[in-house]
Amino acid sequence: MAVSSRSQEVLFMNNSRSIRVHYLFRSVLLLALALYIAQLAEHNALLYYVTPKLARWVKLCPVLLVPMALSLALQAVSGRSSALCDCEQRLPRSVWRSAALYALFLIPLLLGYLLPDRTLLSTAAASKGLTLLPADEQLLAGREVTFTGFLYPHEPRDADNTFTAARFLVHCCTADAAPLGILVDPGQQKSLPADTWIEVRGKLQIVQYEGREMLQISAAKILPIPEPAVPYLYTEPDSAASLEQLLQP
Repeated sequence: MAVSSRSQEVLFMNNSRSIRVHYLFRSVLLLALALYIAQLAEHNALLYYVTPKLARWVKLCPVLLVPMALSLALQAVSGRSSALCDCEQRLPRSVWRSAALYALFLIPLLLGYLLPDRTLLSTAAASKGLTLLPADEQLLAGREVTFTGFLYPHEPRDADNTFTAARFLVHCCTADAAPLGILVDPGQQKSLPADTWIEVRGKLQIVQYEGREMLQISAAKILPIPEPAVPYLYTEPDSAASLEQLLQP
Protein backbone atom coordinates (compact mmCIF):
# COMPACT_ATOMS: atom_id res chain seq x y z
CA MET A 1 0.00 0.00 0.00
CA ALA A 2 1.37 3.42 -0.94
CA VAL A 3 2.48 5.67 1.88
CA SER A 4 0.67 9.01 1.88
CA SER A 5 2.57 12.29 1.89
CA ARG A 6 1.07 12.98 5.31
CA SER A 7 2.57 9.73 6.63
CA GLN A 8 5.97 10.73 5.24
CA GLU A 9 5.78 14.06 7.01
CA VAL A 10 4.93 12.37 10.29
CA LEU A 11 7.85 9.96 9.82
CA PHE A 12 10.34 12.81 9.35
CA MET A 13 9.12 15.14 12.06
CA ASN A 14 11.64 16.26 14.65
CA ASN A 15 11.39 13.24 16.91
CA SER A 16 14.29 11.28 18.33
CA ARG A 17 14.14 8.61 15.63
CA SER A 18 14.40 11.03 12.70
CA ILE A 19 17.13 12.98 14.48
CA ARG A 20 19.14 9.76 14.87
CA VAL A 21 18.77 9.07 11.14
CA HIS A 22 19.99 12.56 10.27
CA TYR A 23 22.90 12.24 12.69
CA LEU A 24 23.94 9.03 10.93
CA PHE A 25 23.74 10.64 7.48
CA ARG A 26 25.82 13.58 8.67
CA SER A 27 28.33 11.23 10.26
CA VAL A 28 28.74 9.31 6.99
CA LEU A 29 29.18 12.53 5.00
CA LEU A 30 31.81 13.90 7.38
CA LEU A 31 33.69 10.61 7.39
CA ALA A 32 33.56 10.39 3.57
CA LEU A 33 34.92 13.94 3.30
CA ALA A 34 37.72 13.15 5.75
CA LEU A 35 38.68 10.02 3.79
CA TYR A 36 38.62 11.92 0.50
CA ILE A 37 40.94 14.62 1.82
CA ALA A 38 43.25 11.96 3.29
CA GLN A 39 43.30 10.17 -0.08
CA LEU A 40 44.23 13.39 -1.91
CA ALA A 41 46.96 14.09 0.63
CA GLU A 42 48.37 10.56 0.38
CA HIS A 43 48.67 10.81 -3.42
CA ASN A 44 49.95 14.41 -3.29
CA ALA A 45 46.89 15.44 -5.32
CA LEU A 46 45.83 18.42 -3.21
CA LEU A 47 48.05 20.57 -5.43
CA TYR A 48 45.58 19.98 -8.27
CA TYR A 49 43.10 22.09 -6.30
CA VAL A 50 44.82 24.42 -3.83
CA THR A 51 48.17 26.12 -3.31
CA PRO A 52 50.90 24.34 -1.30
CA LYS A 53 50.45 26.85 1.53
CA LEU A 54 46.73 26.12 1.77
CA ALA A 55 47.26 22.38 1.26
CA ARG A 56 49.18 22.20 4.54
CA TRP A 57 46.04 23.31 6.38
CA VAL A 58 43.63 21.19 4.33
CA LYS A 59 45.65 18.08 5.27
CA LEU A 60 44.73 18.72 8.91
CA CYS A 61 40.97 18.68 8.26
CA PRO A 62 40.55 14.91 8.80
CA VAL A 63 41.97 15.35 12.31
CA LEU A 64 38.83 17.33 13.16
CA LEU A 65 36.32 15.71 10.79
CA VAL A 66 36.83 12.12 11.99
CA PRO A 67 36.11 12.85 15.70
CA MET A 68 33.08 14.91 14.66
CA ALA A 69 31.78 12.03 12.53
CA LEU A 70 32.35 9.46 15.28
CA SER A 71 30.68 11.70 17.84
CA LEU A 72 27.56 12.05 15.69
CA ALA A 73 27.48 8.31 15.01
CA LEU A 74 27.80 7.54 18.73
CA GLN A 75 24.95 9.91 19.57
CA ALA A 76 22.80 8.39 16.83
CA VAL A 77 23.35 4.82 18.00
CA SER A 78 23.50 5.07 21.78
CA GLY A 79 22.55 8.62 22.74
CA ARG A 80 19.61 9.12 25.10
CA SER A 81 16.49 10.33 23.36
CA SER A 82 16.14 13.19 25.82
CA ALA A 83 19.64 14.39 24.92
CA LEU A 84 19.08 14.43 21.15
CA CYS A 85 18.49 17.87 19.73
CA ASP A 86 17.80 19.39 16.34
CA CYS A 87 19.25 22.65 17.70
CA GLU A 88 16.12 24.64 16.89
CA GLN A 89 16.58 23.85 13.19
CA ARG A 90 13.54 22.03 11.85
CA LEU A 91 14.53 18.91 9.95
CA PRO A 92 13.16 18.27 6.43
CA ARG A 93 9.65 16.85 6.68
CA SER A 94 9.73 14.53 3.69
CA VAL A 95 11.97 11.95 2.08
CA TRP A 96 12.45 14.13 -0.99
CA ARG A 97 13.50 17.20 0.94
CA SER A 98 15.96 15.17 2.97
CA ALA A 99 17.35 13.57 -0.20
CA ALA A 100 17.74 16.99 -1.85
CA LEU A 101 19.52 18.37 1.22
CA TYR A 102 22.10 15.60 1.47
CA ALA A 103 22.53 15.37 -2.31
CA LEU A 104 24.06 18.87 -2.19
CA PHE A 105 26.95 17.36 -0.23
CA LEU A 106 26.94 13.78 -1.52
CA ILE A 107 27.10 14.49 -5.28
CA PRO A 108 30.29 16.63 -5.14
CA LEU A 109 31.90 13.98 -2.94
CA LEU A 110 30.98 11.19 -5.37
CA LEU A 111 32.35 13.21 -8.28
CA GLY A 112 35.56 13.72 -6.35
CA TYR A 113 35.93 9.99 -5.76
CA LEU A 114 34.92 8.89 -9.26
CA LEU A 115 36.57 11.47 -11.52
CA PRO A 116 40.35 11.46 -12.01
CA ASP A 117 42.46 14.33 -10.72
CA ARG A 118 43.58 16.29 -13.76
CA THR A 119 45.64 19.37 -14.46
CA LEU A 120 43.94 22.33 -16.12
CA LEU A 121 45.08 22.45 -19.75
CA SER A 122 44.03 23.93 -23.11
CA THR A 123 40.27 23.48 -22.74
CA ALA A 124 40.26 25.33 -19.42
CA ALA A 125 42.63 27.97 -20.81
CA ALA A 126 40.31 28.63 -23.75
CA SER A 127 37.34 28.86 -21.40
CA LYS A 128 39.03 31.27 -18.98
CA GLY A 129 40.80 33.30 -21.66
CA LEU A 130 44.54 32.97 -22.06
CA THR A 131 46.73 36.04 -21.45
CA LEU A 132 49.88 36.39 -23.55
CA LEU A 133 53.02 37.91 -22.09
CA PRO A 134 53.32 41.49 -23.38
CA ALA A 135 56.55 42.98 -24.70
CA ASP A 136 58.96 44.02 -21.96
CA GLU A 137 62.27 45.62 -22.93
CA GLN A 138 63.86 44.62 -19.61
CA LEU A 139 63.12 40.96 -20.33
CA LEU A 140 64.16 41.13 -23.96
CA ALA A 141 67.64 42.06 -25.23
CA GLY A 142 68.04 38.71 -27.00
CA ARG A 143 67.89 36.94 -23.69
CA GLU A 144 68.23 33.15 -23.76
CA VAL A 145 65.39 31.56 -21.81
CA THR A 146 63.86 28.20 -20.98
CA PHE A 147 60.10 27.93 -20.61
CA THR A 148 58.20 24.89 -19.36
CA GLY A 149 54.49 24.64 -20.10
CA PHE A 150 51.80 22.87 -22.07
CA LEU A 151 51.25 23.38 -25.79
CA TYR A 152 48.25 25.59 -26.51
CA PRO A 153 47.52 25.52 -30.27
CA HIS A 154 46.18 28.51 -32.20
CA GLU A 155 42.86 27.96 -33.95
CA PRO A 156 42.87 28.52 -36.84
CA ARG A 157 46.52 27.53 -37.10
CA ASP A 158 48.90 30.38 -37.95
CA ALA A 159 50.75 30.21 -41.27
CA ASP A 160 54.13 29.94 -39.51
CA ASN A 161 52.80 27.29 -37.05
CA THR A 162 53.24 29.65 -34.09
CA PHE A 163 51.68 28.31 -30.90
CA THR A 164 51.55 29.31 -27.25
CA ALA A 165 53.33 27.59 -24.37
CA ALA A 166 51.19 28.16 -21.28
CA ARG A 167 50.97 27.68 -17.53
CA PHE A 168 48.25 28.37 -14.99
CA LEU A 169 48.92 30.87 -12.21
CA VAL A 170 47.05 30.02 -9.01
CA HIS A 171 46.59 32.51 -6.19
CA CYS A 172 44.43 30.45 -3.81
CA CYS A 173 42.80 27.50 -5.60
CA THR A 174 42.13 26.35 -9.15
CA ALA A 175 38.85 28.27 -9.17
CA ASP A 176 40.91 31.48 -9.51
CA ALA A 177 43.53 29.94 -11.82
CA ALA A 178 44.59 32.28 -14.63
CA PRO A 179 46.23 30.93 -17.81
CA LEU A 180 49.33 32.82 -18.91
CA GLY A 181 51.44 32.00 -21.93
CA ILE A 182 54.11 33.10 -24.36
CA LEU A 183 54.20 32.84 -28.15
CA VAL A 184 56.59 30.26 -29.57
CA ASP A 185 58.01 30.21 -33.08
CA PRO A 186 58.93 26.53 -33.57
CA GLY A 187 60.92 27.13 -36.76
CA GLN A 188 61.44 23.86 -38.62
CA GLN A 189 60.80 21.63 -35.62
CA LYS A 190 58.02 19.07 -35.89
CA SER A 191 54.62 19.89 -34.45
CA LEU A 192 53.32 18.24 -31.29
CA PRO A 193 49.75 17.55 -30.10
CA ALA A 194 47.83 20.03 -27.98
CA ASP A 195 48.36 19.74 -24.21
CA THR A 196 51.80 18.15 -24.63
CA TRP A 197 54.09 19.33 -21.85
CA ILE A 198 57.17 20.88 -23.41
CA GLU A 199 60.42 22.59 -22.51
CA VAL A 200 61.18 25.42 -24.93
CA ARG A 201 64.69 26.83 -25.20
CA GLY A 202 65.47 29.86 -27.32
CA LYS A 203 65.81 33.64 -27.55
CA LEU A 204 63.21 36.21 -26.59
CA GLN A 205 62.07 38.67 -29.22
CA ILE A 206 59.30 41.23 -29.66
CA VAL A 207 56.73 40.55 -32.38
CA GLN A 208 53.48 42.08 -33.57
CA TYR A 209 50.57 39.76 -32.80
CA GLU A 210 46.96 40.76 -33.43
CA GLY A 211 47.93 44.43 -33.44
CA ARG A 212 49.96 44.37 -30.20
CA GLU A 213 53.60 43.91 -29.27
CA MET A 214 54.12 40.54 -27.59
CA LEU A 215 57.02 38.48 -26.33
CA GLN A 216 57.89 35.44 -28.39
CA ILE A 217 60.48 32.70 -28.03
CA SER A 218 62.36 31.88 -31.19
CA ALA A 219 62.82 28.22 -30.33
CA ALA A 220 66.19 26.56 -30.75
CA LYS A 221 64.91 23.36 -29.15
CA ILE A 222 61.49 22.05 -28.12
CA LEU A 223 61.50 18.93 -25.96
CA PRO A 224 58.39 16.96 -24.92
CA ILE A 225 58.59 16.26 -21.19
CA PRO A 226 56.47 14.51 -18.53
CA GLU A 227 53.94 16.62 -16.69
CA PRO A 228 55.72 18.39 -13.80
CA ALA A 229 55.01 17.15 -10.29
CA VAL A 230 53.77 20.69 -9.56
CA PRO A 231 52.01 21.75 -12.77
CA TYR A 232 50.86 25.19 -11.61
CA LEU A 233 52.67 28.37 -10.62
CA TYR A 234 51.67 29.84 -7.29
CA THR A 235 52.12 33.58 -7.14
CA GLU A 236 50.32 36.88 -7.58
CA PRO A 237 48.69 37.00 -11.04
CA ASP A 238 50.13 39.52 -13.53
CA SER A 239 53.12 40.36 -11.31
CA ALA A 240 56.74 40.76 -12.31
CA ALA A 241 57.51 37.74 -10.15
CA SER A 242 55.20 35.68 -12.37
CA LEU A 243 57.24 36.56 -15.45
CA GLU A 244 60.49 35.71 -13.74
CA GLN A 245 59.08 32.34 -12.68
CA LEU A 246 57.94 31.60 -16.20
CA LEU A 247 61.09 32.67 -18.02
CA GLN A 248 64.10 30.93 -16.55
CA PRO A 249 67.53 31.77 -18.03
